[in-house]
Amino acid sequence: MIAASAAARPTTGGRARALAALFASTLLIAACGSSDASSDGAGEDDTTVLTNEAPESTTTTEAPADEAPAASEDDADEMADEGADDMADDGAVASPAVRPEIVTAPLSAGPLTVTPTHCVVEGTELVSTDSSASSIAFAGERMFAATAAGILAFTVDTASGCTLSLDTEIGDAGVLHPDEFDSLSGTADGRLVAGNVFGMTVFDIEPGYSYECDGPNGRVSISPDGTQAVGVFATSPPELWTLNDTICTNQGELSFDQLGDIRFIAFDGADYLIGAKGLDDVTYGTRYNGTTEAWRVGTDEIGAPAWFGWVHGMAPCGAYTCIVDTNTFQLAVVGADGNLAAGFDFDEAIGLRGWLEPIIEGPDGGNYVLIGTTYDDEATDERTYFGEIIRLDVTG
Repeated sequence: MIAASAAARPTTGGRARALAALFASTLLIAACGSSDASSDGAGEDDTTVLTNEAPESTTTTEAPADEAPAASEDDADEMADEGADDMADDGAVASPAVRPEIVTAPLSAGPLTVTPTHCVVEGTELVSTDSSASSIAFAGERMFAATAAGILAFTVDTASGCTLSLDTEIGDAGVLHPDEFDSLSGTADGRLVAGNVFGMTVFDIEPGYSYECDGPNGRVSISPDGTQAVGVFATSPPELWTLNDTICTNQGELSFDQLGDIRFIAFDGADYLIGAKGLDDVTYGTRYNGTTEAWRVGTDEIGAPAWFGWVHGMAPCGAYTCIVDTNTFQLAVVGADGNLAAGFDFDEAIGLRGWLEPIIEGPDGGNYVLIGTTYDDEATDERTYFGEIIRLDVTG
């Protein structure tokens, strides 16, 4: 099992939170368009090695033109509208009596049907007074969730519905690592990378090894074979890193023609899935073969199915590619030819609005999305954050 070694880490949780508060103010500037924000990728072998740690409604997208986009509550490196609030010192709390209700309904548009299933979480709750959860990823058959309490490990049962059970055999009673991370990404053979403003940590779940890197910062994605990682932070260009068993090496920045600010990047086999502003200032979801663009989807037509305020996630979904955007709270499904197959209002799928974190592909053939919702107690003037996991099956 993997367990955290506090003595081996360069920063303690308290120091990390103090530094996070400092970084949060910087993120506010970066998210507003500062050209000075950058990720420090200097130093090819600048890592700290940690080894052998114990270890049925039918709908199409038609967002009203006068509706204000919903801000991503737990995406400081992207939206940054909540400032340092996500870096608070509070941990998990008991669920209050009132919780936003999720009512799932299948959606159909064009040739496609999207069937959502609300996953039941057992053994813990993705609930907090500062932020419920920021990312999910599969490494092997397990799902991992980045939360205020650290990285949690779950087994997934879809035999009847969807149930996530805390895997207490991992780490400290199901907590793989106690620190907070912004994003997670994993491989089919059990390697997991976790990124935040301080850098990246690499976990080899089954052997029980882990090590830390100085980068990439922010949102990270690992290649299917586990030998590379790519990350993007604020408005800085994405960086490519190689990973071996004990160390990571910076390979430099990646450049993609016809793209401006890159806000999301992930591996899909040998391709990159990228959400970015084009040189025409329109936000697109794109696929690149290396540095050559294969297709792009996006429009400046307000309310259209491919009108994106910000691409928060992209992932393969069967024969298609799925794109999610918190600002317009939509799911766009793109065919292999690069044409938009269908667009859906996500609130029609779950019965409420919230914020969407990156969509991921599961080893069971389904897709999973982390939905953030909140409950404001007017009597105490306190806000509680809830993380809800929705499984999606795209057919047609």
